[in-house]
Amino acid sequence: MKTATIRAMAVSRRAAAAVVHEHVVAIHNVETQGDVPYLVMQYVPGQSLQSRVDQHGPLAVAEILRIGVQAAAGLAALGSSTLGEPRNALMLVLLARS
Repeated sequence: MKTATIRAMAVSRRAAAAVVHEHVVAIHNVETQGDVPYLVMQYVPGQSLQSRVDQHGPLAVAEILRIGVQAAAGLAALGSSTLGEPRNALMLVLLARS
C-alpha cells in the first residue's frame, strides 16, 4: 500500500473522529496488515440492509423513510468533508439496523 494512501486514510480517520453523531459510525484507527489497510471501527450490532431485505422482503415506505432520514442526518453531521461522499457508503449500510 502506498504511504500516501495510508496517510489519506489517517486524515479521514481524524476528521471522522471529530464527528460525534448517533448516525455516524466512529472510526477509531487506521491500521495495516502487510500492504492491506483496514479501519478499526465502532461495533454496531445488527444486520445489513441486504440481509434484512432477504429475510423479510421489501421494506415498507415508512421504514425506507426512517432509514433515509437517519442517513441524511449522519451525512449532515459530516458536513462538507469528503467523508460524506457516496464512496463512503459503508456508513449508510450500518445505519439500517433496528
